[in-house]
Amino acid sequence: MAIRFNLKAYRKSKGLTQSALADMLGQDQSMVSYYERHWRTVKNSTILQIASALGVDPMELFIDDTGVTAKDLKIQVDFFPDDFMLDD
Repeated sequence: MAIRFNLKAYRKSKGLTQSALADMLGQDQSMVSYYERHWRTVKNSTILQIASALGVDPMELFIDDTGVTAKDLKIQVDFFPDDFMLDD
């Protein structure tokens, strides 16, 4: 499934500007703009922080091109701390 980060749509649905969301996250507006364009570089902890700021389940931030979310498909994504490592 082609999954993309859908931050912009959720931000706009909450009536927030990039600057307002950035203030909530303690970051610069340019970082929110970057996240909206380059989601693949967003850390797990940042995804959780963004979801909390927007008042949405982190799973709702992932959506495919047809509008189906991972949650709709009952796909569970586990968010581990950024420094989490699996044992080999």
